[in-house]
Amino acid sequence: MEILNHYSEGGFNQTKEKIRLPRGQKDIKLPKEIADKLNPVAMRIGEQFDLYGFRAKINFRCLLKCLAHRNGRKEVAEDDFQEFLELADFMNFKYNTI
Repeated sequence: MEILNHYSEGGFNQTKEKIRLPRGQKDIKLPKEIADKLNPVAMRIGEQFDLYGFRAKINFRCLLKCLAHRNGRKEVAEDDFQEFLELADFMNFKYNTI
């Protein structure tokens, strides 16, 4: 309710943040062992929509690769997966407390 009320009182204030986007495509490798660890999280998210979680897994694979790239790696590492798990706590529609 606090978030909804905030948007009633003025809403989103856009700031001029500068971000650096990579030029061209980047090939970030995702080891199968780490990709397989996404299954329980993807299934949990999918259950919220009475689905299987395929789309969630595809999106999570991309997020893992983005985290690896941001962390200066060309291959997803366990540290990237652990960071993903921290973020996954906030990927919900059952209203987990932020």
